[in-house]
Amino acid sequence: MSIAIATDPSAQYARDGLGSLRPKHRGNSTARDIVSSTLTVISIADIVPIVRENIRRESRLMTDKAHHYRAVGKEFAEHGTVAHEQDEYVRGDIHSNTVENYYSVFKRGMKGVYQHCKEKRLHRYLAEFDFRYSIALA
Repeated sequence: MSIAIATDPSAQYARDGLGSLRPKHRGNSTARDIVSSTLTVISIADIVPIVRENIRRESRLMTDKAHHYRAVGKEFAEHGTVAHEQDEYVRGDIHSNTVENYYSVFKRGMKGVYQHCKEKRLHRYLAEFDFRYSIALA
């Protein structure tokens, strides 16, 4: 499993497929950044440190309704959610489309180009797709 955190510098917030997050900008980057990690189990104990490490507290956190983000969401300026289980994908300007697009590009690449990937090397493929996605609009 993986978790991805995406930012779009043209917006005041960012989005994520498991939830929406805004990581700290690295250097003078003006490109949209994506940071992904591999996880063996999706749990609050695993996700919360990643969120805290990569997202500014003054950011707007946008997630789906997954319980993983409830408590940590209170640490940010705002926490908006969408209810995918009720076929809600956008509420006003709250959505997770940016990172869902990243997952779509990643999955197409893994099925089309890199057809065989061992789990122990998944982090390397994620890093390549993070780089590609982050520089796509640069």
